[in-house]
Amino acid sequence: MTKPISTRKQKQEAEEDWVLELTSPLLKEIYKDYIIDETQKDKPDKAILLLKPPARFGKPKNRPRVGIEITTADPPEYLSYINKRKKDKEIIAIQIEEALEQGTIPQSPMKKIGNRISHNWIYKGIKEKASKHPIYTNSGRFDELILLCHSDVIMIDQRLFKDGLKDWTNYLLSIENFPFDKVLFLGYDKKAIQIYNKSKKLTAKPDPYIYEGSIIDSLQFGFIPMGVSVNLKDIGSAAPRIEAKIPIVDRGKPHSGS
Repeated sequence: MTKPISTRKQKQEAEEDWVLELTSPLLKEIYKDYIIDETQKDKPDKAILLLKPPARFGKPKNRPRVGIEITTADPPEYLSYINKRKKDKEIIAIQIEEALEQGTIPQSPMKKIGNRISHNWIYKGIKEKASKHPIYTNSGRFDELILLCHSDVIMIDQRLFKDGLKDWTNYLLSIENFPFDKVLFLGYDKKAIQIYNKSKKLTAKPDPYIYEGSIIDSLQFGFIPMGVSVNLKDIGSAAPRIEAKIPIVDRGKPHSGS
């Protein structure tokens, strides 16, 4: 039996609230004090009202309103595998039962999938949102529209992000004249950074991306009993209980059904 639409919608809204909360320190750096506009529910997902707007907004009669569209930057092939699926429930239940009743320590991860990172990895994940911009612009009064993207793969503190991926994302969005006023990125390490500003485009092509083709493995270890000492590195090196149809997601190559 499928879950009611309201349940899925509530889960999505809860995730959006969580992402927005984690990004609030960065939003305050950019926009100073603000409150969330509770009337904004969709197209875009969220909106904030600026209490002490920066000087670029002038002296408006009404509080400046910033629309925020929230999306994942992660590939759909990765998401369809790593997220909870009905067909995984039986395997997960068996592993939990083994751990609780027999004290069995996991010898392999529950799930494991690799992501092959390229210089346009984030850009490919969000570029289609450009086509939605006119819809958001016409849906209400917004002084600015920003895109807030997040990832469960990439971390802000990773060298491959700091030393190339960030600048390449900025450059690709800039030369495409990406219509959102700003793009913010929330990494898996729960840190956020601005990666694009429409008013300050990056026109100089970055150096070649030295981490092209690097693979980041994403793992779910399953249930591990309390008080048990395990070597996560050893577990992670084994084949997963639930195999992925595509063991390595490569955004540079087309996949059937994508």
